Amino acid sequence: MLLSRENSPRHGGGGISRVEWRISGVTAGVDTQVPAPTGQPTRLSRGPLLDAGDNAIEVVA
Repeated sequence: MLLSRENSPRHGGGGISRVEWRISGVTAGVDTQVPAPTGQPTRLSRGPLLDAGDNAIEVVA
């Protein structure tokens, strides 16, 4: 399963400096220095991260 997340800029700031992907409370990946396209949402994705069964997904920016 591919996880994806889209964020829209709110305050005209400089983008997102760090994004953590957490699966069931465990950090499964970290992206840093995510570029912020002018006026466009930031799109991120991660490859297969999920275990069989239930998974709680968090994306923290």
